[in-house]
Amino acid sequence: MGSEDEISEPLLVPSSSEVEIPTWKEQITIRGLLASALLGTLFCVITHKLNLTVGVIPSLNVAAGLLGFFLVKSWTTFLSKFGFSVNPFTRQENTVIQTCVVACYGLAFSGGFGSYMIAMDEKTYKLIGTGYPGNRIEDVKNPGLGWMIGFMFVVSFLGLFSLVPLRKVMVMDYKLTYPSGTATAMLINSFHTNSGAELAGFYFDFSPTYIGCGLICPHIVNCSVLLGAIVSWGFLWPFIAKRAGDWYPADLGSSDFKGLYGYKVFIAIALILGDGLYNLIKIISITLRELCNKNTKPSLPVFSESQELVVGVRKKEAANLLVKAIA
Repeated sequence: MGSEDEISEPLLVPSSSEVEIPTWKEQITIRGLLASALLGTLFCVITHKLNLTVGVIPSLNVAAGLLGFFLVKSWTTFLSKFGFSVNPFTRQENTVIQTCVVACYGLAFSGGFGSYMIAMDEKTYKLIGTGYPGNRIEDVKNPGLGWMIGFMFVVSFLGLFSLVPLRKVMVMDYKLTYPSGTATAMLINSFHTNSGAELAGFYFDFSPTYIGCGLICPHIVNCSVLLGAIVSWGFLWPFIAKRAGDWYPADLGSSDFKGLYGYKVFIAIALILGDGLYNLIKIISITLRELCNKNTKPSLPVFSESQELVVGVRKKEAANLLVKAIA
């Protein structure tokens, strides 16, 4: 069930528009690749944590496009204030960033780094038990940088080769709507237009898929999701909605990022990225600490004075026992 509001202006620019499409060299830029690498790293950490705890990865396409726009737009605005000449940030470059980020976290999930890849090593084989039925030593495959790079290469191109014919049949021939891609395209286009998006409506989707996810997920995850729903829809969003006209203009659409919808999206993404950044810093700090401990560890054992005294006493006792045995 739901209600719909009319959209005053088209979300997508018509193909007959006079806006010149940049060349591919202008779409793939150094700043875009740097932003993609940064966001891709954070999203990979988030994906690994969700994969190891929940086992279900949500679609982060919209978040990738939003954060890509935020980073590059902030950078260009910062340089412009100091008098530097910068190339305009186009929607095509924004799409390239979003695509690279989605490819990074998608490969982290489909590559099996949180599932079968780490379950094939020798440590897992011994942990399960050598005598367990079906647990065979010939199935052990320890992680290695060389074969893992080759495996990721094959996985990536397999999806690319299967995507081209599927796109022709599903999108071009049957004209099927791609919900995630369409929503991302509208979002990116709204960033680069004056009108912005005016998608509206509230829909209640009692989906068995989400019920199944709730049955599979552990109670810690379900409690976290329930707590987030109670805090947001029970307290936070009604509280911010009462501040319309004070914190933000009251005449904005329900999906305008300058209004209540912006608070919802940015607060949720900030929590997700904050958790991912925390885990990334934690992993880096633990790795550096282990490397430092490994480098500072002495090659030979160092005995204290008390330890040397104990060793001397034991040597004397052994010598006395040897003398008594000979005698």
